[in-house]
Amino acid sequence: MSIQSVSRDNLSNSSAFGEFTDITGELTPEQRTENRRRKCERIICWTLIISIIVLITLAPVIYICLVNVTPTTLFSLATTRTTLSMRNLNHCTATSKNVIYYNSSTQLTTMLTADLNEDHKMDIIAGNSIGKGNLLIFFNVGDNQFTKPTIYHTGIQPMFITIGDLNYDDRFDIVLTNNQSKSVQIFFNIGNGKFDKHSIISTSIAIDGITVVDVNQDKKLDIVITNKRTNSVVMIINDDGNMFRHQMTYSIGLNTELLSIVDIDHDGMIDFLLREQIDNVSHVFVRFNAANGSIINQTTYIQNDNIQLLQTVDMNDDDQIDLVSTERSPGVNVYMNSGNGLFNQLVKLSTTSTEDVLSIADINNDEKPDLIISSQITNQISIHMNKINGTFVKQMIIPVTFHPLYTTSIDGNNHNQTELIVLGDRTIELLSINCI
Repeated sequence: MSIQSVSRDNLSNSSAFGEFTDITGELTPEQRTENRRRKCERIICWTLIISIIVLITLAPVIYICLVNVTPTTLFSLATTRTTLSMRNLNHCTATSKNVIYYNSSTQLTTMLTADLNEDHKMDIIAGNSIGKGNLLIFFNVGDNQFTKPTIYHTGIQPMFITIGDLNYDDRFDIVLTNNQSKSVQIFFNIGNGKFDKHSIISTSIAIDGITVVDVNQDKKLDIVITNKRTNSVVMIINDDGNMFRHQMTYSIGLNTELLSIVDIDHDGMIDFLLREQIDNVSHVFVRFNAANGSIINQTTYIQNDNIQLLQTVDMNDDDQIDLVSTERSPGVNVYMNSGNGLFNQLVKLSTTSTEDVLSIADINNDEKPDLIISSQITNQISIHMNKINGTFVKQMIIPVTFHPLYTTSIDGNNHNQTELIVLGDRTIELLSINCI
């Protein structure tokens, strides 16, 4: 056997994993000691590498043991971001139906949703006009389930409901109209889903619309009611959180009705969006409000003889108020605000009925307001997805077995899945919408 000659000077150039030999091929005691030291270093190095690999592999198990969560929860945490990004797509389908309420003896007239008991779940508020009248509250307990209604007695024919923090305690109070008795009733939220009925406020007009808004810039929400037949608006001023002692009546002119109250020119003061009927043509215009409540300017925006109902919303995320109207033709028109006092970009959507009820909500959680059109003739609900560039895509048509009076959307199961709440005259139903 040949013997390789290795000098002392070139030992340091040997492989880190090789063994040192002297020129005779025999290991000296010093060389054996050095080799043992090198072996120990290699063992320690590999032990550290294997330990790191094992630790990474067992990390989920350690996490489960420490925080007492299930593997399903861990998987859910890992996939949350993917799930949310998938929901930004526009393919949606109706997956299930749940009857929240049905009573053949009721005549439901109005509905809205709000978190009334501060549990981050949207509850349902509805009015029943049969008999002496009732306010019905359905509390959301999660997983598309709601409690049986909590019932409060109201005046005769509760027709319109709105909400707002009237006594600035960071809770939603409920304001409703009793049409037959020409009155407004306030239910103050006292916490834990309970309400204290306030005294009824008598008004001078029959009521066909109500909202709460700060009309006099004192940082308190006032109550505004309207009546089409008397061409007037009554402002019920909030004196001190739970006292509404002063009323101001404002005439809006013959053949004129109030469509909306909104700060359309971004000056911090509310403006009146009105419609006047002149020679069978609807003129939609704004009367701009000054700080003292007087009218400082008037601008006509739209002339259209087909407008039925009109809503205001920023449809394209440009911080400008756009107008959306249902038409007698039938159809829905979206008037985009150009920012210069003009609504010259018109988007027309065809519908199947002249008896359409328009709702606006974000269906697929992409932070864009979509259009929900409920037809009381065809008993269908159609969803038009907002593409933000001035176009809408009809995504689906959902048939129901009753005349839909109103439709809105909530996160009914609190898991980022959209649910539609549909009001009929005797029923409230939940339709789950799955967007992928």
